Amino acid sequence: MKEKGNKQTIIFRLHPTASQERRLHEIFTIYNRVRRIGYKLLFEVKEVYFSKNKNAKEELDCKIHTKLMEICKNNPYVNIITRDNKKKLNQQDTWLKKTKSRKKKQIEIIKKKIEQIKQENRKDRRLKGLHTRLSSIQNELYSLNLKPIVFGTKRCFRERIKGKISREEFKIKRDSSFSCEGKKQYGTVNHGIKFFPITP
Repeated sequence: MKEKGNKQTIIFRLHPTASQERRLHEIFTIYNRVRRIGYKLLFEVKEVYFSKNKNAKEELDCKIHTKLMEICKNNPYVNIITRDNKKKLNQQDTWLKKTKSRKKKQIEIIKKKIEQIKQENRKDRRLKGLHTRLSSIQNELYSLNLKPIVFGTKRCFRERIKGKISREEFKIKRDSSFSCEGKKQYGTVNHGIKFFPITP
């Protein structure tokens, strides 16, 4: 058991019966399917999500929430899924902004270097390499954009592409997590729970 502030983490292993295992597999599959669908819906309208139009964002949230509730038959874990998906999209946006900023600084440094060398010797052989490097970074900057994330970890996805694991194995690993947060109500605490696979 781990303690952090008011939070407690208890790690344990489940030993379900065959029927319980089938039920857990069904729950995990639906949960992760809803998670992927929810992220896809959010990603497709990311321009609205990142806009300053509060009414449009609220309408977007309502549509996605309603759609996900229909899929999972009004299960409250939709709220957690929606929040996690927004967090993932915000992390991607942060990565994109930082990467663009870094590329722009690289371009600025290379341009200054080119001008400095030109002033000394316009026939300097280093200029060709610098211009090639400058063009390459400018193209990288131009093509930078938000891309859909891979559920089930990139490592598993690469293993699937290389044929090291089967499609079924990838699906099992991809859908092997579940999360449900608790909340405090009327003086009592309903504890949240998270399931993750343990690698032998």
